[in-house]
Amino acid sequence: MPIDESLVKWDDTPAKGRIDESAVQWDDEPKPKGMTTKRAVNKFGTAAIPIIGPTLAAFGVEIDPAEFAKGIPSGFADVGNTIMNRGTKTGADLITSLPESPLTAGLPGRRPDMRLSDLITGTKPQADTEQFNAEREAGLKQFNTENASPSFSGGRLIGNVAATAPAGGAIGTVMRGVLPRLAPLADAISTGGFRTGMAPTTRTGQLLNVGTRMAGGGVQGGVSAGLVDPDTAGSGALWGAVLPPGFQAAGQVGNWAARGLRSTFAPQRAKDAASILEAGALNADDLPAVRAALRQEGPHIVQQPGGGGVATVPQILQNPGISQLGRTLRNSGDTSLLAAEQAQEVARQDTLRRVSPTTGTVQQARENFGNTLGPQVRAADEAARARTQAAFDAVDPFDETRFLLPIPEMRAAQNKFLGPGTFNGGGNAQRAIDTARGIGEETIEAVKPSAVPGVRRQGQDIVQAIKSLGGIKQDSRGAQLLAGEIRDLKQTGNLRSIIQNGRGQSPDTLAEAMHAQGFLPDADPATLMNVLREHAAGNKVYAIGADRSNTFRAGLEGAMGDAPGAATVPKPVSFREVQNLRSSIGEAHADAQAKGRTREAAALDQMRRDIDAKVDDVAAGNGRDGEFFPADVVDTWRDALALHKDRMERFRTGPQASIFRQGGDGQPAAQGAELAPKFFSPRLSQADDMAAFQRVATPETTGLLKNYAVTDAGNQTDRLGRLTNSKFNDWLQARSGAINGLFNEGERAGLSAVGRDLARADAAENLGRATGSNTAQNVQSALGLGFLDRPWVNVAASRTPLIGKFTGPMLDALRQSAKRGKVDRLGALMSDPQALEQALAAYQRVSAGRPFGLAGGSSLSPLIYRAAPLLATSQ
Repeated sequence: MPIDESLVKWDDTPAKGRIDESAVQWDDEPKPKGMTTKRAVNKFGTAAIPIIGPTLAAFGVEIDPAEFAKGIPSGFADVGNTIMNRGTKTGADLITSLPESPLTAGLPGRRPDMRLSDLITGTKPQADTEQFNAEREAGLKQFNTENASPSFSGGRLIGNVAATAPAGGAIGTVMRGVLPRLAPLADAISTGGFRTGMAPTTRTGQLLNVGTRMAGGGVQGGVSAGLVDPDTAGSGALWGAVLPPGFQAAGQVGNWAARGLRSTFAPQRAKDAASILEAGALNADDLPAVRAALRQEGPHIVQQPGGGGVATVPQILQNPGISQLGRTLRNSGDTSLLAAEQAQEVARQDTLRRVSPTTGTVQQARENFGNTLGPQVRAADEAARARTQAAFDAVDPFDETRFLLPIPEMRAAQNKFLGPGTFNGGGNAQRAIDTARGIGEETIEAVKPSAVPGVRRQGQDIVQAIKSLGGIKQDSRGAQLLAGEIRDLKQTGNLRSIIQNGRGQSPDTLAEAMHAQGFLPDADPATLMNVLREHAAGNKVYAIGADRSNTFRAGLEGAMGDAPGAATVPKPVSFREVQNLRSSIGEAHADAQAKGRTREAAALDQMRRDIDAKVDDVAAGNGRDGEFFPADVVDTWRDALALHKDRMERFRTGPQASIFRQGGDGQPAAQGAELAPKFFSPRLSQADDMAAFQRVATPETTGLLKNYAVTDAGNQTDRLGRLTNSKFNDWLQARSGAINGLFNEGERAGLSAVGRDLARADAAENLGRATGSNTAQNVQSALGLGFLDRPWVNVAASRTPLIGKFTGPMLDALRQSAKRGKVDRLGALMSDPQALEQALAAYQRVSAGRPFGLAGGSSLSPLIYRAAPLLATSQ
């Protein structure tokens, strides 16, 4: 304040006139106010101090940074001094208690004996280490006294807090390891009573939680204060025990006041957002994550172009309380969530239709597929058969090839797999051997000696003579000119054996031979046919000389020795016969495999390999006399076999084989609507079935099979016709192999998206149904009407004399209207994530205000708990 010049007495007042006061320089005159550099630095440094700095700066309290920094090491020195003093005293007590001996007499920590001066002064002797500690402690006190200032004391307090901060954590860690059951108390000690790790819901549990926090805070406060000054350990423990419930009460009061202010001035959508947070037991710290989840729910596969199908808030957040709130809102008459769920159902079905357009029922889709695939497959098989037949016909068009069958090797295969001791099959293998011998071997009959004596008809008849020459070759040019006569002979049972296909002699050659042997009067083939008809009628025809005496012939034959017996020799066969035999063996092999006759199948497969090996050997030029199977013909045959194999794999393997396999009624084993489930099914062979389908598929049949599959997926519904999570995802999982084989990546993504969407909706629908939690209480609190729900309001409105009969019904009507309005508002927010995110932003702006200087105080509360006992007990 300015100096009052009227009260100033001047020692050197001049004799004339007065002192010009304007020219006087006052030593203690206040200097003009202004922000100096030092003050600016002090103010900035004050605001930077943790915990209390912003508040001190707001009230104009300035801290000298240099003095503050000087006090921090002093605070650490306080704790170090206490530890060293206690350790030195304990060591001196222990050493002094040891009996005197040459070994202990010279120890530096031993106290000297009491002297007379000590008895007079009442002091105790000190060891050298204790004297050193006393000197150091006196120096520390002198340093603290000389630098005493608010700034220095603040820094010293910060140093005390930092030095003692690990103490509670160390004690808690040891306690948690030694006594795991006391983990809540260990947490309370570690955090200075800030938390216990428990979340009690009952009154008893809450009281026990408060007691545990007080005990932990007392231990933390006592240890912290005792490390700085052992004499203040008790008061530090008291402050540490009182502060946790005190801070909690102060926080509740502050929250109550803040809620009151927000309730008064906050916009309605912010209040509604707060109600939703309350139902989900979410607090301000959860707001950023909640808003981020609502914002990140961007475009989704299961979404209609018009915006339908967007996930609801319960489906996004997956919070039990919010899911329970959604169910309560629907039960209370809200239609927004119901409409959103209906839009989702439409969007899911629309997603399925984008995968494949669906029309009609599942049965219709099956029939459409089967009625289209069956004719297409039969037509394709017939075209493949024609190509294969043409390829085989081109192998040997002039019937020039000859080939000796590997009959010994085929017998070896039969003996290997179907030798003595085997049963259950083998008939086809034996028939293969018999057929091979029938066409690939020729038996020369034994020579019968002439009968002696007598003259009678004997020797070969004309049929036997023709057989000995190989028979009549049916496909020779001479036989073709006598086709009618040959056909008549084949109708006669006893002459059928002399008509051969691919071997034997032409009728012209045989007529000449029979004339030369005396069977025919001339060499005309027509005469041969007439004689054979007579023979077939029962008139046996012998050579003219056969009825003469055989005496001379018998003697001649006897002189030659024994007549030769019957012999079997290999006979070349044509390509057509080789192919027929090989094809028949292949069919028998497939039949044996299908019926589980593995040994017979192995034998037949080896026979077919033997024939192929023989073909390769002949084609390489290693054939025997009479064999003719050139390499170019073999290559053509191989090409034909490849066509045949491809046809068998395409049309005779997989589900499509049932189109050609006939049932007991003579109809195909599978046709029409029966075909779709054979290709697209949950069977273990589904991947192989889809691979088989791809061998006969066309764009049309592929689209129809997708149509069937998606129509079937769209029917995984409940009794109300809505897709269900369990049915649809079970359908997806059971047909995963078929889905991978039929649908492309984008189509599979659509199906999977529907499954995930259903799973998310189902999880949200069932969250919070468990009993024994406080979810229902949170929901009821969120739906509260505030002032209208107060009991005293109900009493005042209903029981007031005279007017109660009017105000009571009015209050009920007002409550119903308010409840309907709140249900509708909350339902609209719960069904629209974007609207709720905006409402939460408004709520966050309203609730952002905190006590000045303590912004973010919740994260610093543990430091406040630790600092408070030291602040209360500091000197």
